[in-house]
Parts: sequence; structure tokens; C-alpha cells
Amino acid sequence: MNLLNRFKRAIGYLKALGLNDPKAWSSSIWNLAGTSVAGETVTEETALTNSAVYNAVSLISGTIGALPLHLMQKKGDKKRIADERTVYSVLHDSPNPFMTAMAFREAIMAHVLLWGNGYAEIVRNGYGEVVELWPITPNRVSIGMESGKVYYTINMGNQPDVILPREKVLHIPGRGFDGFQGYSVVAMARKSFG
Repeated sequence: MNLLNRFKRAIGYLKALGLNDPKAWSSSIWNLAGTSVAGETVTEETALTNSAVYNAVSLISGTIGALPLHLMQKKGDKKRIADERTVYSVLHDSPNPFMTAMAFREAIMAHVLLWGNGYAEIVRNGYGEVVELWPITPNRVSIGMESGKVYYTINMGNQPDVILPREKVLHIPGRGFDGFQGYSVVAMARKSFG
């Protein structure tokens, strides 16, 4: 099936849906599958085998990851580094026991550059303070809305899906036009990569 037929089928499918229909939020409608016009399967992972893509993602995410990050607090006209807060060490030193802050920011930025979105699970202590951030690969995440509340469904493979409310997910969207999700750069450039 060629790209034009896929597009026509997706448009016909969307005409039957309303915006409040959960099926209208399916990313598979917008990505038009993983095959390029040339017949090659192009995903975020396979795009990284292209040296230009790999170098661009590596350079940008590495640069962003290496930038200093300080949590600032403002009182009146004065600003200061709020290094006594728990979240400061999470953002500045280590977001979880297995990653440095630089590695975490680099991974999240690579996710934004490739998938258009970066996700991390927020873990809080009994006081409600952020104590850990765990990155989630964007190809496992889908966003939904029910009763005016946004939630994230994480595909766990052979285990049941995990549903997290918006308050438990750090979501950094890239460029997008719906206000909820960024576009996958690879999906948008699938034709050229293929």
C-alpha cells in the first residue's frame, strides 16, 4: 500500500472520530506506520545508524546534558540558588541511584530530538518532595485524556501496562501543535531517511 492510500485511509478514519474519542489520540494514525515511501522501515532506532543523525543527536544532547543546571529561588528582588531543597540534588547531582545528572539530561534530550518527547517518572517521598526521576523511552508511552485529566500509559511489554497521572510524569515535549505531544522528527523525515 503506498503512502497516498495510507493517508486517505487515515483521513477517512479520522472523519468518523470526534476529538473526545480516545481513538483520535492514537499516535499510529499520525505516524502513518514505520515504512518510508522507498519501502525501508525507518524508526528512531534505525535512524541512529545514519551517521549524520547520530552525530547531530549526540552533539546536541551532549551539549545540553553538560550545561549547568541550578534550582533558583526568588524572594522579593533577590535570587539565590536553592541548594537545600531535595529536588536540587535530583536535578543537579543525580536523578536516581544509577545515573548522573548529565547522563539523565543527555538521555531526555536525545528522546526529545528523536521521538519529539522526553518522559521521566517522578518519584516523591512522604512529604511530596521529588526524590528521583527515572527516564521512560518514548516509544513505550501513549497519552490519553479522561474526564479532563491527562494520563500516561506505559507499555511494559509482557507485563500489564502502567497508567500514571500527569502529576507523576515529567514530560518535555518538542515541537508540536496540539499542546500535548511533540512530533517525532524521525517520523516527519521518514521519507528522506528511507
